[in-house]
Amino acid sequence: MQLVIAVNSVHNIVFDAVAHSINLVFGPTFALVVTASTVVVVTVLARSWVAAVRVLVLIAIPWAVTDLVKVIAGRARPDSSLLSYPTGVEPVTFSYPSGHTAFAAAWVLALVVVLSGWRFRGVVVAGALVVMILTGWSRVYLGAHYPTDVLASLLLAPVLTFGVAFLMARMPLFAPARDVPAVAQQPGSGR
Repeated sequence: MQLVIAVNSVHNIVFDAVAHSINLVFGPTFALVVTASTVVVVTVLARSWVAAVRVLVLIAIPWAVTDLVKVIAGRARPDSSLLSYPTGVEPVTFSYPSGHTAFAAAWVLALVVVLSGWRFRGVVVAGALVVMILTGWSRVYLGAHYPTDVLASLLLAPVLTFGVAFLMARMPLFAPARDVPAVAQQPGSGR
């Protein structure tokens, strides 16, 4: 709890805005909107329902497994009454692992997988790392999670996302050639 209090005590309006925005965007309700929007964009860009299903599965399975682990672990949240700066974030679910962090990681890593042939993949990977780290930081900053909750999600979500991608790549229907880069080739990519 001391680390949660320490992170929360580095308080300012910019950190509040970033943390609360992440809380909203990667929270359960808006995460459904983010997922649906991603599926629509992938469908349009790839002109393929198969690529859309692939990205949906890459997001949904890690997120669902994380929620299952959360119920099994049953860990209580940090005590918000001990925070230097109460944030108004009072989740009613269990703490371990972080669902926001797991969703954010699954979402950005699904994009990394689907855009694997894109020439700007390095930018996508760097952006994914930034989103994952910021989301994890925000959960501790807001006092919603212990650092170990976030760490568990940062380990579990990539293992699950890349594991699902590995298995799906061996299924003829979901072969990576059907993803966005194979259809919407980038100028100058040499393909």
